Amino acid sequence: MRTIAITRALGAAIFFSFACLPQSTMFKVKAQNAQGLPARMIIAEHPNPIEPLRVVNFKFGEETVVPGTAFSAGDDWLANMSVTVKNATDKSIMGIGVQVTFLDMGDGTYQHPLSSDTIQVGTRPGKDVEAASAAPLQLGPGQEETIPFASEYNVMKTQVDGRQMTMSAIRTCRVLFNVYFSDGTSWLLSNYFTLEPNNPGHWHQISYEQFTRNSSLK
Repeated sequence: MRTIAITRALGAAIFFSFACLPQSTMFKVKAQNAQGLPARMIIAEHPNPIEPLRVVNFKFGEETVVPGTAFSAGDDWLANMSVTVKNATDKSIMGIGVQVTFLDMGDGTYQHPLSSDTIQVGTRPGKDVEAASAAPLQLGPGQEETIPFASEYNVMKTQVDGRQMTMSAIRTCRVLFNVYFSDGTSWLLSNYFTLEPNNPGHWHQISYEQFTRNSSLK
């Protein structure tokens, strides 16, 4: 069992740990667009039977992104991306973090660390609301939510600029998800956790069976 404190630094650490996952555990998502523009790619974690979310689709603008099909796009391609996910549990989801790692910015080593950003929708249990407009997502069992990348695009751009790169150089991104439930459990680092009652803001790892004790994945 482990205990984890939810901090912004943890978000970056999560990205770095997943950066070394073998390509065999991932599927590549690409899409077709206008010719003559650089090739872009979204890489998402391969569906896991115990994951609480199911990816319904990725979209580039209004066009559905088909796994395994190449697409070309301009420098602001991430501003036009979105992902639709489905709650695959019997619990209510109050928050989702879409973690986007820029794979062109490093190789995950100490000398060349990766950079990442999180698109947060809803709230997290045990965490103060970061924005006045934020509210629990209240995504019920079987319900879907579409999450646009545009809301975080300027932050992404600032982060890339800070590494002395440009958005035109960002051609491959990896997408992972954090999920926060209204009962105080969560999905982080591809594992389930629960809030420690006597240690606010800290998570304690639990088994899949403990998570599903009063819930079933479907």
